[in-house]
Amino acid sequence: MTKPEKRTTTASKQPNPLPVGQPLEGGDPLGLWGFEAKVIERRSGRAGRVVLLPNIITNAGLDLIAEALREGSALPEIGYVAVGDDNTTPAAGDVLLGNEVFRKQTTVQVAGATGVSITTVYIAPGEANQQLEEIGWFAGAATGSADTGTLVARTLYSKLKDNLESIQIERTDTFS
Repeated sequence: MTKPEKRTTTASKQPNPLPVGQPLEGGDPLGLWGFEAKVIERRSGRAGRVVLLPNIITNAGLDLIAEALREGSALPEIGYVAVGDDNTTPAAGDVLLGNEVFRKQTTVQVAGATGVSITTVYIAPGEANQQLEEIGWFAGAATGSADTGTLVARTLYSKLKDNLESIQIERTDTFS
């Protein structure tokens, strides 16, 4: 019989004025777009802490959704997640990370319940081994190159990642 993994939930040590799932200046004033981001940290393959992250939907992200609805085109997928080393407070007007240092294509996207989309990226032990301070989700014309596509959302996440750790970044978007 295998022993269940022990998981702990802790708040990020990085001070962040953004409440989880709530926009700041701009964002979604009608509250039709709920969102949650979390990072699952593992060390040497063992479950570590789960960090819930306050984050902001950018004006550019809202514009991308509005454009798709207005023009009758498919809604753009979040194709890439990037991390950076800048800890400037996120703002609705952000269009890039402060200083992007690593980008990876999303690992999986799945539909949850009605109106729910879950986007996950896995950053392996050998990837992005340095001080991380920010995470961004990119859609539209995003590619594997830094600073491409539309920054849909951004959050602060302070972590000195090393080659014994992996992190799984999960974003849940809920439209109601």
